[in-house]
Amino acid sequence: MSPAGIVNWRQYAGKTWLEIPWYFAETYFYRRLLNEVRYFQPGEWQGVNPFQKQKQIQMDADVQRLASDWEKLSALEPETRFEALLHSSLWGNRADLSNVTVWVKARGELATATERHLF
Repeated sequence: MSPAGIVNWRQYAGKTWLEIPWYFAETYFYRRLLNEVRYFQPGEWQGVNPFQKQKQIQMDADVQRLASDWEKLSALEPETRFEALLHSSLWGNRADLSNVTVWVKARGELATATERHLF
């Protein structure tokens, strides 16, 4: 790493993504992807997030689910409600759009964890 904490990608040249730190591999991949869709270049595609539609659909569904469960959640004791929301948030971090297998597994485990607190 450089003194400013910036990673020089050249140190990973010739290695597979399995041989380098995961966070670096993921952020480097998405940076290159955004470059290819001209996210950083002046023009009509500058600043256009290629994943915005998927993110918006997921966020709308999550807000709907939270709204439909809010009555049950609000009836819980504050500590139990906090724990249920915390677990929900943590599972959401694991289940992003980049890994469908993790998403499916997390949805099942989230449902089990939420049911434990709601019923």
